[in-house]
Amino acid sequence: MTPPDADTTETLEEVLKDLRGHFAFFRSIDYERYVSHTLLSPVSRRLGLRRPSLVHAVGYGSGRELGIKLEDLMERYNLYDVELPDAVVRGTHQGEPAYAVVEISLTIGNRDVTRAAERAATLQEATGVKTFAVAIGEHIPAPQETRANAMNVALIQISEWE
Repeated sequence: MTPPDADTTETLEEVLKDLRGHFAFFRSIDYERYVSHTLLSPVSRRLGLRRPSLVHAVGYGSGRELGIKLEDLMERYNLYDVELPDAVVRGTHQGEPAYAVVEISLTIGNRDVTRAAERAATLQEATGVKTFAVAIGEHIPAPQETRANAMNVALIQISEWE
């Protein structure tokens, strides 16, 4: 048996790299789907929300309630971005209505923390309802913990999902 030539080896390495990328992408989608089904309990415990309900989740679409509530405010506050988070939870906090804007990633990065903070601030400004920013991930690097604390983003680790 003859060893593969350099061109064949390069091609195989490229194929393996592509396969790893596809695997990571599908693993990420599976994680987001799993967390979307199970996030109400950890989010409500972490934030102290009572009677939580999912009013928006990517893959399920926006709940009618969120769409109606934001319809008149969409353009004025550029709320199109608010429909982009992975999930929005509604509940009550200390007896008052509240939302939680949730970003979900296998590994929490700068972008996840920033998006959660910005989208929560936009939703709160537009609705006048207390809105929490949340990032959920399987892996939360130490620099992201520091960043999240500085930006007032609650972090939740969910690692048992496969």
